[in-house]
Amino acid sequence: MSAQPLERGGALVAHAVESIRELEGRWPSTRLPESLYLTYEWLESQEGWNTPRPLHVALHDRAREAVVAVLPAYLLEDPEQHRFDNCPRLLLDVTTYPRDLAGALPPDEGEALVRARDELAGAGGLAYPALVANAGNGAIAGYAAEAGTDERALLAAFDEVADELGVPTRAYWYVNPVALPAIPRELRSRCYAEAAINAVCQLDIRWASFEDYLHSLSSNRRTAVRREIRAFEADGLRVELSDGAVLDAELAEMHANLQHRYAQAGDPSAILHGFDVAREKLGERLRVFVARAGATPVGFITALEFEGTLHVRQAGFAESRGSETRFVYFNTVFYAPIRYAIEAGLDRIDYSYASFEAKQARGCSTTPRTTHVRTDGVALAQLEDYLRRYDRGVRGWLAAQGVESEALEYA
Repeated sequence: MSAQPLERGGALVAHAVESIRELEGRWPSTRLPESLYLTYEWLESQEGWNTPRPLHVALHDRAREAVVAVLPAYLLEDPEQHRFDNCPRLLLDVTTYPRDLAGALPPDEGEALVRARDELAGAGGLAYPALVANAGNGAIAGYAAEAGTDERALLAAFDEVADELGVPTRAYWYVNPVALPAIPRELRSRCYAEAAINAVCQLDIRWASFEDYLHSLSSNRRTAVRREIRAFEADGLRVELSDGAVLDAELAEMHANLQHRYAQAGDPSAILHGFDVAREKLGERLRVFVARAGATPVGFITALEFEGTLHVRQAGFAESRGSETRFVYFNTVFYAPIRYAIEAGLDRIDYSYASFEAKQARGCSTTPRTTHVRTDGVALAQLEDYLRRYDRGVRGWLAAQGVESEALEYA
């Protein structure tokens, strides 16, 4: 397949950009939603090793010879690529741990979901290759654009590029329908079907001190947090804030062990390479919180600070050694970063998805993420019926993890 420039008429030309480096120095400044993951520096840091084949959609103004908008995207050619953001694979896989969506429904609905999946796949729906609008490893679909750029023109350009490539499946993956309500509406008019796919957590920092934060919690939770901090400190543990220099093979092994615990293929050498890339490309933004018993690390998280938000990324923990490592997780993931965010005057901490109950219990709010899909081979009505069932499975799966249904409401 080749991707040639496509004229949209008027001054704008749509291009499929095969490397983010083609846009170096020309990246539009406004990001919607406002996010680190829609910046040139993030996308450049991931390209070539940690994402599938990039195929970003750019709008060029021929009169000014300027890039006015970019929709980050990638091309998926088989189910094994980019397994955790592989849209067709995840939309068809409804019975596998941990996202057993069929099992999260009443038996008759779960069986109907599986039948609908089989019928959709049997008819050729959600086939590869697929063009997916998403910022790789950022769990967000959005764009960068000059002020005043018509959002609809960029969405139309994505469809034109997909048409030119002849891909049977196209999708927007991890849309925030609360921050970008116009995108779902426009995509519905362009014959995309939609479903909830997950939820993400963030903690808005609105306190002058850590003590103020504690008083925002319920009495029982506040007592529990104080107990977790006291026990952690009584064991002689502390959390240190460092830069990327502390990221070494020992921490890479901890992160790999955590991935193995959740049935992921953690490769310490690949993780160590990622540490090197983060230091090189994102070093000024990198914050590393390391829990130590004396000089020995027993847990860590990495985070990236960007325009008032601390984005929590990787984590890893030593194997438990009894009381010595009590509450390492809570102090490393929550209490130390919250203290830091308050003292640094940040606006929020982005905790992404998973571990919803622990995050919500410590003050995080939860918002939905959706997918919007078009696929050849099946009628729109069949795709919509399947994604309605899929949506109910996602909501049931999230409810089982403590996510309230109100958190998933959107227009």
